[in-house]
Formats: sequence, C-alpha cells, structure tokens
Amino acid sequence: MTPFSSGVLFLSHHLPFSINKLFIMSNPVSESSSCSKKRVYLETLGCSKNRVDSEIMLASLQNQGYELTMTPDSAEVIIVNTCAFLTEASEESINRILDLSDFKSSGNCEKIVATGCLTQRYQDSLAEQIPELDGLLGSNGFEQIPELVRSMYEGSGHLQAFLKQKPHYKQFEEQSRTQKQHRTIIRI
Repeated sequence: MTPFSSGVLFLSHHLPFSINKLFIMSNPVSESSSCSKKRVYLETLGCSKNRVDSEIMLASLQNQGYELTMTPDSAEVIIVNTCAFLTEASEESINRILDLSDFKSSGNCEKIVATGCLTQRYQDSLAEQIPELDGLLGSNGFEQIPELVRSMYEGSGHLQAFLKQKPHYKQFEEQSRTQKQHRTIIRI
C-alpha cells in the first residue's frame, strides 16, 4: 500500500454487525515523504458521528504523512473507533479490539489504539481489562491522533491516553436557569 493524498471517502459495509471501515483513497504521495511514518488501519464501529470522527482522524494522520492501509494485517498501527451506546455495542467494540489485537502476533501490528465512546465511558477500567491496548483517545480531540501515535512510539512503553472531560454541555451547567419548572405539551 502507498500513502494517500487528498481523498475520497470509501465505506465498506460488508463486515458483520455495525462495523464500517473508512479509508481515504486517492493519488499516492511520494514514498520519501513518509518513509519514517507508520502504516495505519482504522475501523469504525457505531453511528454516523463516529464515521465523521474517523474522517477527522484519517485526515489528521494523512496530513502528518502516515500511510493509510485498507487491511489490518499490513498495518503497524490499528485504530478502533468504538461505540458504547448500548451494552451490545460495548461488547462488540471490546470483541473487535481483541480480534484485531491478534495482528500483533500474526501480522505487522505494533500498536493498538481505541478511540471513541467506549474509551470515554470506561477509561478507568479499559486499560486494565484489555492490556493489548497501547493508546486511548476519548470521544473528542480526534485531530490529536497523530500526536498520540507518535507518543506511543516515543513513550515509556506504558499505555498512552489522551482523554479529556467532554466539554459539550459545560456552558449549560454554569449558566443560571431561566425556568424553574419544565413543561411538556402533548397534543391529544
């Protein structure tokens, strides 16, 4: 596989469950521009928001010269963008991480990263329960994925985690309420 430049989104829906693979495919970039960068495979589980988040990660990785690959067996870094909306989705995410971690022993994979809702929701126990993980990125800050990958290779060999408090509703928690009671009107 060769690295990709500005791209077209390709979705593959042929895998079981709600797994969708996202790749950017287009014109190859010269080999010398990313000779020291790793080959990355990204798999997306869950909703449409995760697909958009995966696109952000892929674009960020591509902009830093990482080579994107369509198969996990040729990747040196495997990223799983997880879902934890339902118990079944969490279980599917964990099972998929474990399935893909087999490429550490049978493929080229050196590092496994979990991102998304599962890591945000279960950040305290996930690393303990899945020691195969080398990196965690929560459900925001996806543009930092190249920095996380770089830190995994430059770090101490311990799990690298980029987890932030979700800021989405902070402004609403700090503002005063204009209504003391909430009402719902139902038409009959």
